[in-house]
Amino acid sequence: MVARSVNGRLLPRRCTRCSSIGSSQASLISAIMKEEPAPIINRLREQERTRLGNKFDLREFHDKLLSAGSISLPLVEKRHFAQ
Repeated sequence: MVARSVNGRLLPRRCTRCSSIGSSQASLISAIMKEEPAPIINRLREQERTRLGNKFDLREFHDKLLSAGSISLPLVEKRHFAQ
């Protein structure tokens, strides 16, 4: 994107790719982004605690959760906590 000048200030041009998202895609993205992370993490923690019993270690759970990197929690759940 090339910057444009407005009153002597350089401003970035708007991205034209973003406007090509359909309304159904936009509402799906919006629904995913609004989902609170805490209930998902709590549910995953309880699932692991139930599955592992006395072997459950909170530090290992956090390491497993964070090892996925910066991807959405539903995807982390699917990839790392699927049973």
